[in-house]
Amino acid sequence: MGYVEKKVKKRAKKQNIRYAILVSIKIAGMLSVAAIAPNALQLLSYASKHKNRNHSKIYDSLTRLELKGYVKKSKYGSYLLTKKGDLFLTKMSLHEYTKKQKNWDRKWRVVIFDIPERRKLSRDQLRFALVSIGFKRLQNSVWIYPYDCEDLLMLLKTDYRLGMEVQYMVVEEVENDLRLRKWFKLT
Repeated sequence: MGYVEKKVKKRAKKQNIRYAILVSIKIAGMLSVAAIAPNALQLLSYASKHKNRNHSKIYDSLTRLELKGYVKKSKYGSYLLTKKGDLFLTKMSLHEYTKKQKNWDRKWRVVIFDIPERRKLSRDQLRFALVSIGFKRLQNSVWIYPYDCEDLLMLLKTDYRLGMEVQYMVVEEVENDLRLRKWFKLT
């Protein structure tokens, strides 16, 4: 294995540790310092024979996440996910999701939404998520994507507490789809 491959593999391991920490904090709501003891370490470690090294890597990652503002420490010694951390976690999840795309089934996925101004933050978060997935904007509140993403969109609607304001459609034909196929590099 060459130098570059080792460096990429090392970066991926760090990313996995960060992701595991953020997901743990999000799922549990809080991750106490005591939870990063040997029992939790077994879940997060990628090589069980190096427990002490992994233990310090987890603390180092947690410290870096705190310095970047993704998590904050409470007065009780537990960690909480910040809004910035939640956005970062969403971005990481969406990036993983978009890497798993399959062949195009010649159908378009269209998302339309009408979210009131008083819910501007939810609207902006939805737009950010759609761009992160890979959607392209057709019009102000009309976005298009060539791959199936219904399950992910339902999670976004739940996460941002959006109901009928967001509609998902599967469309077989779109006018001027040659332009869209070029956008998405489809043949």
